[in-house]
Amino acid sequence: MSSQRQQFIIQAKKILANVTVHEILKRKSRFRGIDLKKISDDDLFKEIKKVLEIYVEGQPFQVSLISSRFIGQPHVRTLLYRVRKLTDLDISHNDFVSMRKPADAWYPPSQFVSQGRLNKIGESLLYLAEDPKTAIIETHLQPGDLFYLIVFRTGNPFRATFFEESETLPELSDDENAKLQLFNDFLISEFVKHVGKGTEYLYRTSEIIAKQFLCHRDLDVAWSYPSIANSRRSNLCFKSEIAYDHLDLVGVRVCRLVNQTDYRLGVIGDAIEVDKSGNFIYVSAKSKISQETFAGFNAAFNF
Repeated sequence: MSSQRQQFIIQAKKILANVTVHEILKRKSRFRGIDLKKISDDDLFKEIKKVLEIYVEGQPFQVSLISSRFIGQPHVRTLLYRVRKLTDLDISHNDFVSMRKPADAWYPPSQFVSQGRLNKIGESLLYLAEDPKTAIIETHLQPGDLFYLIVFRTGNPFRATFFEESETLPELSDDENAKLQLFNDFLISEFVKHVGKGTEYLYRTSEIIAKQFLCHRDLDVAWSYPSIANSRRSNLCFKSEIAYDHLDLVGVRVCRLVNQTDYRLGVIGDAIEVDKSGNFIYVSAKSKISQETFAGFNAAFNF
């Protein structure tokens, strides 16, 4: 057993001995009764702490449930995807006016950012999916919709917080494992809660959990979490401005969703290089540069 794991086990046993399964269930039940629409952010943070904190000899503690991993090792270059629908201006001008420069492919302008699972209103974070289909589903595209499929590739390695089910630890008793699982289930279930139109205020809980309780602030630059719309896949969300240091922009594909049966796409054009003014040069998807740039991508996806 590594010294880090051994330290975690010793600390977990000491903390978990001071709370019962019944008490944890009571805390979770009480939290579900909170009016999340009316409570302030500060008070919501305090209510989450009430669920997670355990007092040991008069001092508050929390069992560390943070799991972090490195992504983008030099020998493993991972592709990540972002989808943006063409704007009304793009369509009316028959031109890609909202995707002129590489900067347009990255973080959205803060004035257009609404409340999200990990961000406040006006806080620009970069949400990416691990495959094109998930990005399309998350954006709620319909057959016939035109959109930009933005393709990134991981570069410099980075640490990301992973949201995942806690494993059963053989060093802990059944009772201790049950307590750990209850805390973990609370965090995960509150984070991945379905949010519909008109209930965007529910995102406040997931945002606070991610930033205050499930993140090594000085080490992790992103969060990896299950896609809500496509639960078998994952999304990645980068903190503000930091993705530039860890991702390379492969290119932007202008696509039309042909159907949702097999998520077949039609590619209208690709933006890979820029001109002397720093503007994208759009070329045919059949051009040599497109074929070379997206060779493996075309083979893996239905074009």
